[in-house]
Amino acid sequence: MKQRRRQRSKATSLYLWHRYIGLFATIFIILISLTGIALNHTDTLNLNATYLKTPILLDHYNIQAPRNIHHFRTDQHTVIQADDMVFVDQQPVYSGENKLIGSVPFGNFLIVSLSNKLLLLDEQHQLVETLEQTDNVPTNIRRIGLNSDQQVFLAANGETYHLNSMLNIQVSSGPQLGIIWSEETALTEPLTAKAQQAYRSHIISLESFVLDIHSGRFFGSLGVIFFDVISILLMILAITGVIIWLKQAFKRG
Repeated sequence: MKQRRRQRSKATSLYLWHRYIGLFATIFIILISLTGIALNHTDTLNLNATYLKTPILLDHYNIQAPRNIHHFRTDQHTVIQADDMVFVDQQPVYSGENKLIGSVPFGNFLIVSLSNKLLLLDEQHQLVETLEQTDNVPTNIRRIGLNSDQQVFLAANGETYHLNSMLNIQVSSGPQLGIIWSEETALTEPLTAKAQQAYRSHIISLESFVLDIHSGRFFGSLGVIFFDVISILLMILAITGVIIWLKQAFKRG
């Protein structure tokens, strides 16, 4: 009789452990499952091209405002370089170490000049073509500008270069008069705030954010350990479930 009670007590406690572990782990199972499904469909959900914009989350990742901001304007566009990122009308178009030199319109396109390359953008701010040294783009570009005929000129290495309508670059012969060079413009406080927000909002992709939640890294080093504990509890849950099933099957048998 006592042995049966002990067996019943053990079985009851096993049921209780199995139940409470299951209840505790349920919310994390749902979280891990949802983030896992999202990560399996990164391209479909466009997670790698969408970025965190919430200030609280950006502060959690300790994303700082850019230290250096350069600002140029055309009649229709605002071009800003914040540290290593270049934005046209607050949309990112380039990331790299080349310094922003200026920008000019080019028909229905926009040319953004960096110190060693030219970016050709369409009206939707999409990068159409990148011209580099292999395309005869001079190194150490200092200025970019337009003359009265809306022709594009570059100043580099003591020379003036002409960019024709076919995107061919060659040294310009003879004196060049009437060129209006693209000049850096002072930043206002509202524009500085927008540039800082644009920069911070293009650092952490949603793919990285979901992956950090899935692994527990979002919650710091303790979060990773905690998710490891949850994984161990899930293994215990599976083992206790098998034991309970075997006991019931043994009784029926």
